[in-house]
Amino acid sequence: MAAAPKRKMSSSRKGRRLAHQWKAKLAQLTKSPSGKLVMPHMVTPENPFYKGVKFLRTKAKRVK
Repeated sequence: MAAAPKRKMSSSRKGRRLAHQWKAKLAQLTKSPSGKLVMPHMVTPENPFYKGVKFLRTKAKRVK
């Protein structure tokens, strides 16, 4: 047999339990070497490195 509740849960008790599930969470931000706020573990064109390894190709500047 499957588990069944012993007593009926009132709507107010259920509402209190569910009230905190829909709260929006703040994004965790860190400062990149360029000084911008970015999400952690993100590779951006300004900072193409992750754990010391280059992940993005960047265009080399041409010297005339």
